[in-house]
Amino acid sequence: MEKTGYPLWVIDIPEKVGEEPCKFHIYKDPNGIPARFYERYGLKKPTPKSGG
Repeated sequence: MEKTGYPLWVIDIPEKVGEEPCKFHIYKDPNGIPARFYERYGLKKPTPKSGG
């Protein structure tokens, strides 16, 4: 995240580890990454950049 500015791979850890599956997310568009994945590391989601 330090080099790219966004997480490349996101792992969603369940509340009941060992009972529920983990989810692995890969986002094609960094603007679609939910803010909660940044907040997990004490970061703020960057403002979306327009593609143009």
